[in-house]
Amino acid sequence: MREGQFDIADRAVRRKLAARTDPYWLTFARHRSIGFAKRRAWTWHARFQWPDGARRRKIIGVAADSPHDRSGLERLTFDQAMGRVKLWCAEARVAGRDWQRHRPPRLAPPEASGAYTVRHAFWDWLEWRRRAGLPVHPYRTTYRRYLGPEIGSLPLAQLEQRDIVRWRDRIAATPAWDSAVRFPHISEVETGSALFEAIRRRRKTADNHLVALKNALDHAHLHGLIDSSIGWRGVRLLPNLGRYRPPVFEPEEVEMLIGALDPSVRHLVEAVWHSGARIGEIAGLTAERVLADHRKIVVIDTKRRTARGVALTRRGTTFFAGHAEGKATASRCSAIPWGRPGRCSGRATS
Repeated sequence: MREGQFDIADRAVRRKLAARTDPYWLTFARHRSIGFAKRRAWTWHARFQWPDGARRRKIIGVAADSPHDRSGLERLTFDQAMGRVKLWCAEARVAGRDWQRHRPPRLAPPEASGAYTVRHAFWDWLEWRRRAGLPVHPYRTTYRRYLGPEIGSLPLAQLEQRDIVRWRDRIAATPAWDSAVRFPHISEVETGSALFEAIRRRRKTADNHLVALKNALDHAHLHGLIDSSIGWRGVRLLPNLGRYRPPVFEPEEVEMLIGALDPSVRHLVEAVWHSGARIGEIAGLTAERVLADHRKIVVIDTKRRTARGVALTRRGTTFFAGHAEGKATASRCSAIPWGRPGRCSGRATS
């Protein structure tokens, strides 16, 4: 096995590989490779490379020995995955270098059956939106990925609230496709952490899919395809978690960060830290607008072009007063060391 290649055909070798985001690749023909990604779900990947170096990749399926499944993907052995990869590489070669310009294929209508199912109702709603000139693309993912056999094939006459609630909660608890994070209970997650943000986004995604599904069911009820809407009326959105709260740095951490910066931007960053003003406002600051006796600075709002005062702490006052001391007020750019000489006005300020 040459360098950079992995014998992913051997199950024992796959089990010994370390978990990582990038797949382990095995080239089986010129410009054609099969990959094995070991994340939460072990997935098969296909890769085709054109002579100019451009590449195209696609997830083919889930490994048969994977400890977890992945929504919308089939479990495949290595031989089955190799067959799919060879077929896909041939299609990619025929598609040509401009594969990114191709539009995604149209959604396939649900199979005809005796009962009018949730998937039929969603398809009819999409068709109504298409005829009305409304966007359909935002709801393609709901139809393709999340209306599986569990709820998609359920007749509307048998639909209950607990079915939709279970479907909504399953989407919220499933990590994103590009994530390998397992979600604990929300009370166990520290607010402001990266995991909290991942959970918040997944709950928002679940709410978006729920709204789309309820709209489709309301459309079916409006056209008399179901007698009662009690099966989904009482299903509410998940509790709002608010916005992402970024971590707050301690003053010692901020000082270490500023000290590690390049001297050309260190004073500018420290000025922003002390004042909370925008970079453009600090860049246009002059010595006469540093009111050390009042422990404030006056900046010109870069958006509204209006002046406003910014209160300073004791350390902030010392910082700005030290830089403004002895500086002339005639030139707008020479007063403060972080000014930009290319924008000097050369006129006295009043």
